[in-house]
Amino acid sequence: MPKKPIRLVHTTYEVGFGGGISRMDVLYHRFLDRNIVDPVFVVPLPEPDDKNFYDPSIQYIFTGADNRFEKLVKTMADADIVQFSGGFDPLTCEAARTAGVPAIVEIMHHTEPGQLFDYIDVSVCVSETVKRVQPNQDKAVVIHNGIDTAGFPFEREKKPAGKIVFLESTRREKKMWLHLDELADDILKLAPNAELWLAGRGQTGESTDNVKFLGLRTDIDSLYRQADFMILLSKKEPFGLVALEAMASGCVPIVANDGGLAEIITHGVDGFTVDAKDKNAIIKVIDEALKIHSSNKWQNIMNAARKTADEKFTPRRCVEQYEKLYLNLIEQTSRKKTGTTKNIKPTADSLCADAVYYFESGWEKVKETAQKMLETDTVFSSPGTASPMAIIAKGAITAGRNEVADMIFRKLYRDGFNNPEWRKKWFSIANDDDEVNNAINEYLSQYPYDPEVIMFATERALNRGDTKEAMKILTTGVSANPSAGDLKNLYDLLKGKVENR
Repeated sequence: MPKKPIRLVHTTYEVGFGGGISRMDVLYHRFLDRNIVDPVFVVPLPEPDDKNFYDPSIQYIFTGADNRFEKLVKTMADADIVQFSGGFDPLTCEAARTAGVPAIVEIMHHTEPGQLFDYIDVSVCVSETVKRVQPNQDKAVVIHNGIDTAGFPFEREKKPAGKIVFLESTRREKKMWLHLDELADDILKLAPNAELWLAGRGQTGESTDNVKFLGLRTDIDSLYRQADFMILLSKKEPFGLVALEAMASGCVPIVANDGGLAEIITHGVDGFTVDAKDKNAIIKVIDEALKIHSSNKWQNIMNAARKTADEKFTPRRCVEQYEKLYLNLIEQTSRKKTGTTKNIKPTADSLCADAVYYFESGWEKVKETAQKMLETDTVFSSPGTASPMAIIAKGAITAGRNEVADMIFRKLYRDGFNNPEWRKKWFSIANDDDEVNNAINEYLSQYPYDPEVIMFATERALNRGDTKEAMKILTTGVSANPSAGDLKNLYDLLKGKVENR
């Protein structure tokens, strides 16, 4: 037990009801031992207008949209550990590094690589499925999510008379092998009395007598207690908290076997798993489950599912593993001694987060951010922040904001990110100046066989009135690309004009 509680700053972007990340935030807040951990929950966003949007039990600190980096650094001035939902949050990471926080922890709720920066100490993965894709396995640990079963009583509720209810609870845009409604015809052949319910963000299609699109619901716990089956056929599901909640509520899961769900559910014991790439296999397993519906075996599966939730995924079991992790980290790194609150300037990496944030709201703020990037003496330290900026630059070109793209590409070039595709995009829109010309010459020294850039260089020389330089570029280009007809034609045309002077 530490002499004083570990100061933990936990940042998140998901605060609304319904999402798995926000539900886990509530779990941490409710069950962390305050003798071990003193948590602060920070959202680097403006506060939602709707005060009922987020769980009132957590006193979130909202930074607002402006000066987020400075505000985060000050919030983290006395933090022993900063924790965030990975894997892309350069704003939190850079603020923690600038504040001198001893340890940085990311929680990987998605099946994607984390470890955006080398200085991240630990990647907590919610399943072995997530852990397997982490770049540095030595930094990755598995802590399964937990569930407070008190909020999901094992009490069945009345459902439509004579119906067997299949429920899918997930956002519509989630990567799925198949959504429940896409199985409707096959399920209804097996069980004409079935109803298919689809709940979650974006589940707003046109309902029929048998297929009901319910949209985002705040009574999902009641839906679990009415439904017979939870169908969740997501691709490489990182964990599957909704399936665990359904299991606690007496709703039997049928899930894909290629992700974290297979770490929760044992086929034929507390649910069913299936190779969801194979539609025939899915229908076969659904048929298997229907044949035992309402039997003693069915009741045994329901009881086993509740037992799994009660015994293997308790809140304290989950949170105690986090507490142990925090204590180990503090033992290795020591406690925070001094705070950093003066001369705080955003880094290039942290400004990437601002550019991404403003990308959908207006180009003027993106331009302002790009200008700050160009002026900072810090560099992009990770391809994970450089790549999003290149995507934004391409978007700026499409939107006719070449000046924004130019600033971004210049910064990437100066920081040593010389992706050929990015440089060619830059050359196509950049002004004719020494920096761009030097970049083009460097490019051609590496890629002398690229006729597109040879054309760029030639046109720039001709626009400057430097025919001699244009002929030099073309001569080298034609020699390197004897089959490039456009280059040869331009060379012959220019050579003829020079000789006729």
